[in-house]
Amino acid sequence: IKLLHIKDGINVADPVNATPVPLGEGEMEFEPILRAAKGKVRYYVYEQDPPFEDPTFDPFASAQAGWDYLSTVRLGH
Repeated sequence: IKLLHIKDGINVADPVNATPVPLGEGEMEFEPILRAAKGKVRYYVYEQDPPFEDPTFDPFASAQAGWDYLSTVRLGH
């Protein structure tokens, strides 16, 4: 796999009503996904869609939250 594109959200099974959230704050369980991808993916892309109805959305705070979450993920050996 050359590129794995990930994002997180709430109500992800219902895309019309899904709400994007910073990585690690939604329903997706990334540790098993990233563990399975380890050694098989060349590039990882984390995308954070803004909550489009929220004018106070801060992309920098969201990026920091995603980074903080990824810093806690342990994939094992």
